[in-house]
Amino acid sequence: MICSKVFEAEKRNARSRTMAAARCSPVSILFTHFGENWIRGSEQVLIDLTGHLDKARYRPVVWCNASLLAERLRQAGVTTYCSEFTTFFGYASPRFSPPRYFSFVAEGMRLVEKHRIGLLHSNGAAPHQWLLPVARLTRLPLVAHLHAPYLRRERFVTLLHQASAIVGVSSSVVADFARDGFPASRLRLIANGVDFNRFHPGPDRGLRAQLGLNDNAILIASVGSLIPRKGFDILIEALARTGLERLHLAIAGEGPERAALEALAAARGLGERVHFLGYQAEIGPLYRAADIAALGSRSEAFGLALAEAGYFNLPAVASAVGGVPDVVAGEETGVLVPSEDIGAFAGALRTLAENPAERRRLGKAARQRVTSLFSLSRMVGDFERLYDELLDCSLRSRRGIDPFPYLRLLARRTEGPVAQQ
Repeated sequence: MICSKVFEAEKRNARSRTMAAARCSPVSILFTHFGENWIRGSEQVLIDLTGHLDKARYRPVVWCNASLLAERLRQAGVTTYCSEFTTFFGYASPRFSPPRYFSFVAEGMRLVEKHRIGLLHSNGAAPHQWLLPVARLTRLPLVAHLHAPYLRRERFVTLLHQASAIVGVSSSVVADFARDGFPASRLRLIANGVDFNRFHPGPDRGLRAQLGLNDNAILIASVGSLIPRKGFDILIEALARTGLERLHLAIAGEGPERAALEALAAARGLGERVHFLGYQAEIGPLYRAADIAALGSRSEAFGLALAEAGYFNLPAVASAVGGVPDVVAGEETGVLVPSEDIGAFAGALRTLAENPAERRRLGKAARQRVTSLFSLSRMVGDFERLYDELLDCSLRSRRGIDPFPYLRLLARRTEGPVAQQ
């Protein structure tokens, strides 16, 4: 079975190289992103992907709604446009405005014509809603690159089932589409990749001195936005429950929950052992200073911070939610605990804190797993192979809307109540 899969992969790679060689000039790809004005997981993945594509084969053009992202991309030399976007028919969407919706379609058509676009890439579900008409009118392939699971209504109103290919960053992201009946041949799993070159080399552990830690202290590192979904309150409660005075928690990130989390730490008597570092543009020093990585997320599509920590030989303690088990192999590279189980979290932290040999074993395996499965070069290569497949002329003939997913949904509704996913 393994030999067969390797043979098929080699055939796909050979075909990809042949098609790429046949093209005389780079193919322009229009990447479209809709999100908040920040640089987080999906934004960083977009920056890394567009910045590391083979420029002899692909030329990225980005269309987004966030000025911060646009500025970062322009600094990197990527042609970027910024527009005001919105989505329609969602749970909190504005009332549908045909003129506004079709203005997005018209702008997409203009960019396709101006830059001779050969392929469309939706970075998230929202842009797919207005990119699909562009794809159909121009007969271009359209990739939906999804960084989170979507409710059934969101999957249908953004027209995702009409994509040439759906790419999920983890198995949890693509699972619902498989249940919807989306063709397996057009469903891909491409895990996020870590740009290891972003981390400056060196054994710098000066952060421990800045935090006032002695040699006996065990430092837990946790990185993410300070929002309820990330579960930093769970980490603080678990730290309090360990009963180990030498355990410290360093949190890198900003967000609306910071004041509440600082108050919680103080209420639990942890004011001196929970360190709020704020946003850290360079995260390497924290990982080098730490002994354990932790993530208490209530939901998580992938867990990029855990992959980054693994690169620094850090064992992880994390909630077994969403795509986290794709990143952390339980008992091999870390410990996975049930979501919001503070007792289990505290027990796992205490066990690793008291067992340095186990920390080293798990950390070494984490480094090996991350470098083999979650490198940026692997992620970019996977996308380049997908693009080459979609650019095959035989795949450029799709027109109209495939009604099957919607008919399937209606059929399921007639069978009885459908639980909201």
